[in-house]
Amino acid sequence: MKTVKTGFASKVGCAAFAFFLLSDNGWAAATCARPQDAMAVRVAALQQEMMVAAYMCHDVAAYNRFVIAHRSELQESDKALMDFFLQQNAPTGVGDYNLFKTELANVSSFRSVSDPLFCWRIDANFKVALGRK
Repeated sequence: MKTVKTGFASKVGCAAFAFFLLSDNGWAAATCARPQDAMAVRVAALQQEMMVAAYMCHDVAAYNRFVIAHRSELQESDKALMDFFLQQNAPTGVGDYNLFKTELANVSSFRSVSDPLFCWRIDANFKVALGRK
């Protein structure tokens, strides 16, 4: 059992490392995740943040429009994220994936109550994601 926790911690650490260090300057090549894995982590983080904002900022309609407008891209990215976790540890990959997504939502939830500009910033993100100025 201890091995699973250690394995998960290293996978989450790897994904988090890729998430925070990935940028347009090629850092992805130096991380333990492939660029498509790191991008899937970034998309999952964005989606979880927007989902939390839908409830915390009382803007479920904007989130629904976002999900409908980008359904295929979100599904494709989510599959890539699941594949990443399955490749890292097939026996517990699904559980690791679910735990990771939950942790992303928890981080966004904490951010929503600690950042006084959270709703304003997310509203701007919704507008950009939906092609509005």
